[in-house]
Amino acid sequence: MSFEVLKRAESVVVAVCDELNEGKAELLECKADKNIYYVFNGTVTLNFHCDFSNAKLEYRVSLIKGVSKKNVVCHGSFNASHQPTQDNNCRIVPAKSNVTFYLTGLVENDTDIYYLHKEHMAPPPYVERFDNGTIVHVKANGLRPPPPPPPPIIQDTEQSRWPMLAAVVVLAVYSFIITIALFYTLQKGRKTRILQSEYINVAPYRQPKHHQPYTPTPRHAQVR
Repeated sequence: MSFEVLKRAESVVVAVCDELNEGKAELLECKADKNIYYVFNGTVTLNFHCDFSNAKLEYRVSLIKGVSKKNVVCHGSFNASHQPTQDNNCRIVPAKSNVTFYLTGLVENDTDIYYLHKEHMAPPPYVERFDNGTIVHVKANGLRPPPPPPPPIIQDTEQSRWPMLAAVVVLAVYSFIITIALFYTLQKGRKTRILQSEYINVAPYRQPKHHQPYTPTPRHAQVR
């Protein structure tokens, strides 16, 4: 077999392996339910969504503690039968679309970031992936974090405008009524004062008598 044929065969094998690795890498992607867990009683349940539906593959999952990703808390291997495994204070329960880690006996010093390490062990090629990490914050019993403040209540502008408009209308009507009543009271009091202050003389007018000092006697009176 010539050297060129070997090179071509090698390139074909490498290409096939790359395609398999890319396809399996998509199946290896995992994501936790939460980015942070608060632990108060030393027990926590970490659930990761992954694909374990391929019955021909043997899987291995590990829970790694720390940024260096060197401290293995617990691990387990399984296939499509999804048999749970127990490792010290860690219980692993796999399913077709997720894997769950039950951790017990945690103390405050166990507060750290935890990673899921998923591996395809067999058949080859070997592929591994880490998730983005999940923070586990272990607190002493009774020390719960304060609840988050309630979200602000955002009222609709149209709905909040109607009560204000109604209040303005009521105040305007009330002011108008008060003004009319005050004006009527002032007018009535003014008329009463006018009637009480004016005097009308109803006696008939008589022209005063004038007395002349001397009046000559008429001529017809002298004849008599």
